[in-house]
Amino acid sequence: MSAFTPKPWPRKLRSQEWFGGTSRDHIYHRSWMKNQGLPADLFDGRPVIGICNTWSQLTPCNAHLRDLAERVKHGIYEAGGLPLEFPVFSTGESALRPSAMMFRNLAAMDVEEALRGNPLDGVVLLAGCDKTTPAVLMGAASADLPAIVVSGGPMLNGWFRGERVGSGTALWQMSEAIKAGTMSHDDFLEAEQAMSRSPGSCNTMGTASTMASMAEALGMALSGNAAIPAVDSRRRVMAHLSGRRIVEMVKDELKPSDILTREAFENAIRVNGAIGGSTNAVIHLLALAGRVGVDLTLDDWDRLGRDIPTIVNLMPSGKYLMEEFFYAGGLPVVIKMLGEGGKLNRDALTVSGGSMWDEVKAVQNWNDDVIRPVERALTQQGGIAVLRGNLAPRGAVLKPSAASPHLMQHRGRAVVFEDIDDYKAKINDEALDVDETCVLVLKNCGPKGYPGMAEVGNMGLPPKVLRKGISDMVRISDARMSGTAYGTVVLHTSPEAAAGGPLAVVRDGDMIELDVAGRRLHLDLSEEELERRLAGWKPAVERPESGYAQLFHDHVQGADTGADFDFLKGRRPFRFLATCATLPQRMVGTKERGNMTDNIPTNIAVVGVGKIARDQHLPSIARSSAFALAAAVSRHGTVDGVDNFTDLGTFLRKRTDVLAVSLCAPPAPRYDMAVAAIRAGRHVLLEKPPGTTVGEVEALAELAREHGVTLFATWHSRFAPAVEPARQWLSGKTIRHVEIVWKEDVRRWHPGQAWIWEAGGFGVFDPGINALSILTAIVPPVFVTGATLEVPENRKMPIGVELSMRSLAGFDVDAVFDWRQEGPQTWEIRIDTDAGSLVLADGGSRMSVDGEARPDGLEAEYDGIYERFASLLEAGESDVDIAPLKLVADAFLVGRQVDVAPFHE
Repeated sequence: MSAFTPKPWPRKLRSQEWFGGTSRDHIYHRSWMKNQGLPADLFDGRPVIGICNTWSQLTPCNAHLRDLAERVKHGIYEAGGLPLEFPVFSTGESALRPSAMMFRNLAAMDVEEALRGNPLDGVVLLAGCDKTTPAVLMGAASADLPAIVVSGGPMLNGWFRGERVGSGTALWQMSEAIKAGTMSHDDFLEAEQAMSRSPGSCNTMGTASTMASMAEALGMALSGNAAIPAVDSRRRVMAHLSGRRIVEMVKDELKPSDILTREAFENAIRVNGAIGGSTNAVIHLLALAGRVGVDLTLDDWDRLGRDIPTIVNLMPSGKYLMEEFFYAGGLPVVIKMLGEGGKLNRDALTVSGGSMWDEVKAVQNWNDDVIRPVERALTQQGGIAVLRGNLAPRGAVLKPSAASPHLMQHRGRAVVFEDIDDYKAKINDEALDVDETCVLVLKNCGPKGYPGMAEVGNMGLPPKVLRKGISDMVRISDARMSGTAYGTVVLHTSPEAAAGGPLAVVRDGDMIELDVAGRRLHLDLSEEELERRLAGWKPAVERPESGYAQLFHDHVQGADTGADFDFLKGRRPFRFLATCATLPQRMVGTKERGNMTDNIPTNIAVVGVGKIARDQHLPSIARSSAFALAAAVSRHGTVDGVDNFTDLGTFLRKRTDVLAVSLCAPPAPRYDMAVAAIRAGRHVLLEKPPGTTVGEVEALAELAREHGVTLFATWHSRFAPAVEPARQWLSGKTIRHVEIVWKEDVRRWHPGQAWIWEAGGFGVFDPGINALSILTAIVPPVFVTGATLEVPENRKMPIGVELSMRSLAGFDVDAVFDWRQEGPQTWEIRIDTDAGSLVLADGGSRMSVDGEARPDGLEAEYDGIYERFASLLEAGESDVDIAPLKLVADAFLVGRQVDVAPFHE
């Protein structure tokens, strides 16, 4: 069973920051809410629950969610909560152009910021259509507020002339029949009337039903949620019960981060294989895992799903629809069967507060043709096949349960379409040189290529092939396909063509090999020819000029990591005031909200009065209007005019009015100091580097979250005047190479500081990490590929380093750090791009492009740090970026140590 422990109740909730007092601001917040006819006692400290509604008439799958919202409200009121409904962007699959997937991340941002900015203690997430479910989950996961999913449910079965009509699946089949000449247009139009005969989402195991199943399999929805038809009264009961449950989740403080563990994602992957779920689940779960810090990869999808039989006999893989699936017992039956077969993490926590196994162990299967026993599975190896090879270095996916067995190993001639418009112009041309043995290849339809990565991967076959009675061919693209679609379709090929992946240089006539059993996708070219083609490749997709499309293009990541925005990865949790209940009243927030004017500074103490504190921190605090220096803690130094302590514990006990501390001590003792300060409810600023290991900094971040305080891991070089102008100049440009030269004299900058040569002292990485902090702030993510560490015979840490790094964006980074530089000191970063060469000199103080100096800001690195710290306190947020520290850690991990001459000061 999960180690989750409910928090004590009653306690003060987050919403009371808005509603719980008699100040001007509290009255302001409450009085406006009361214009809706809300009685005064609803603001007495009870849980305030948001109902996040993706209702929209432009999203037909979700057009009935207003009724479900009312049912949720009943449950919330019954359980003693206050429900407040709010809308968010609804990314509808059937009508939104260019693709609903383009706006999944926008909707997730909408959800997260609505939760972050409003007086809510928990949220019910109402979703249904393909992208609305992952969007609300992603946004809620990043905010990490107690949350529960209520799906809208599938439509009733479609029926046409005595046959089931499955949403999407029948459309693709009939469309191909039209081209083959086996169905008339009149029949097609008549069938249209039978396709969508009730409210709800797709009635096949398309993406909507798959993602509802994923929410349940992850433990983020009550057991049985996924399959109940939209119009069934039990769907309303589910909404009602979820409203009750979210109130208890808030009281327990049961959050997405407690539920969305690695074990939960493993369960979801296996469930996806068992139900024959959509390939779109791959992208959505990878993105969701990135939001909660679970290291989920394509290899996990292949490893965990490979031996999972597909036992749910639903379209597009089988013959039934979601209505029959529900009558058979729904997803709980599938989960139970996985558990009985040893394929379930039984103790995974769910929103019920109990384990996954406890939720399903008593259910029964009422139709073993819909949910089949393992020996009669649709396919014994379901799941998602992850293919790799020179055509997909970062992977591609295929859904075996929807593919043709005779094509699972195939070699064929490529028929290439440069983009979707090229495909539409050629596919119906009788002169197209194609037959059923060929491989259809579609380019430039990935996240960047076709904004949002449209569902066009299941390309319709040429009419000349269809007329032969052929219904499937091997198709390869960097696009997605609808979860309702079928066929031997290779999708999500990464890197995508628009990013210069090998798919971009495939030509008509090239031979391609597909071997699903061997997980291989190979373009029959020599390495030399492939490299020659890639070297001559030029982007065919232009960067959008402005707006959200430009933001999407610049920041969307590849399908192999979930196509999320690079700046949205990770959790950005709230401060839960309940953890501050034992602190003096003044400690509840950054300021006594509503009882202090904005110009009253926050008391701060400096811990560690050494050279860096005297040269940088103390002057910047003195210039800051947001902070007032109230104390200093140091065994060796004092500060005039304030209380001085030699012991941190004594300071924390005696100066409870000091809300913030600036830790300027060396990295080795800093962790214990930070733990003590955080546990005492103080906001903490960490001088760089934030710790001696990555793990201890992550632990501090988690501790700060638990205690509802701000933690700021500073990188002062990022606030150098030319760094932000450099980042802006680089935006949208293609980086080709980066060179870092960081050479200084340790005798000049670190005299007598023996700790810097000891384990945990970083050696030359102490200044070198400044360069890395600038690098990680202005260029796409990089990783270490090699390092040479020069360590003096009489020291433990390096005096010189040669470091090699690489970016997924395709450029290399070479860095040299040296502490033996005499005379002029060198702190320089050179970045060569397709638009010229940028040089940052003097540690980020000066910037030039192709030798021409560019204007920059004021020289005030530490002033900028304290301005940022103040803004974090005001927002109740933390900022803990460990990217530079990871690079240093990896350098030590892969580096080759070389002994050099002893160093003496």
